[in-house]
This record gives sequence, C-alpha cells and structure tokens, in this order.
Amino acid sequence: MGPESIRSLRIAQLEDALKIQYEKRAEFERELAVNASAPSKFELRQRLVREVLPDIRKFEVEYAQLLADDAAHELISGGQAEEFLIQVKKAVDHSRTLPEASRSPEFMHLLEDVAKKLNDPGKVAAAKLKVALPIIPLIASYEMEMNTEAVLTNLWRKLKALFGGKV
Repeated sequence: MGPESIRSLRIAQLEDALKIQYEKRAEFERELAVNASAPSKFELRQRLVREVLPDIRKFEVEYAQLLADDAAHELISGGQAEEFLIQVKKAVDHSRTLPEASRSPEFMHLLEDVAKKLNDPGKVAAAKLKVALPIIPLIASYEMEMNTEAVLTNLWRKLKALFGGKV
C-alpha cells in the first residue's frame, strides 16, 4: 500500500470518526435543549466539553492537515480560493469582536496566527488557505465551546468540503 493509499485510508477513517463524534455532540445538544434543570444542563455542558469536543478538535486538526498536505493548490481555482480567503478573513475579524470574557489567550493566539498566514504577501490565495487550513478547526472548536455564532465553524465545513473533494 503506497503513501497515497494510506493517506486516503486515514482520511476515510477520520471522516468516520468525526461523523460519530458529530452525532454524539448532536445528542448532547438535543439533551441540553430538552433538559430543563440548570444543574443537569451544567453537567451536560461539562461532559460535552470534556468528552466530545476534544476528540472532535483532535480529529479535525489531523483531517485538516491531511487535506492541506494532499490538496495541490493548483486544483483549487484562484477565484474559489480568493472567495474563501475573503470569508476566512471576515470570520477571523468577526471572532476578534467577541466579548473579551469569552476569548482565551489560546483562542486569540490562534486568530493572530491564522491572520498572519492569510496576510502573507508572497503567496497566492490557495497557498494561504492551505497553510491556514490546519488552524481553522482549532478556532472553530473554541467557537463551539464559547457558544458563539460559529462563523468559523460553518466556514470550516465549507473548506473541508472544498479541499476534501479535491484529494
């Protein structure tokens, strides 16, 4: 089995693992919506943060890295890449406006890191997206934990579909 086959197999495994984790998250979120007791809601949120979100973050980061490693930027049209680059920049700018109490230093560091990669003047839009891609799921995970509007989470799903369909 060659390196490409191994990567493709790992991507498929990660997609399966993520599907399961997303289903778990959805179950927790349904239970939170239905459960009326404040102590129960607190416990459910804590279990979600401890048991499900770390696995989602870990799998998504590995998945993003594999997609970024495999997706040749020539496969992504300049127009598509530029459009997503604009959306990522808007999402990062939006995330910077979140209430300070909900922004951890790690979250702010990730935002600055992705912003720096997106503003690199020496790279085309597709190359900028490739280097920023592994950071975006980390930011999206923080958004989920902070219960924000999840702008980057939605964008991460679109980028995953874009890059995932190209490998």
